[in-house]
Amino acid sequence: SPISYHITQIKWQVYDRFGVRVFECSDVGRKWDGRYLGVAQPMANFVFQCWWRGADNRTGYNKGNLILIR
Repeated sequence: SPISYHITQIKWQVYDRFGVRVFECSDVGRKWDGRYLGVAQPMANFVFQCWWRGADNRTGYNKGNLILIR
């Protein structure tokens, strides 16, 4: 998960290969546990996008792939 000591606000989302949003969070310290609706997701490629604001008030957007490995 995108964690940094300099990020003060965050919104990030994780999608499966079918475009289903399996996770969304606005808590800087919270991580995705690899589950969707309480069900462990299979090892696969997922897509994330993240909007953030730093302690210096700069903002940014990142997106990419993540691989869930169990």
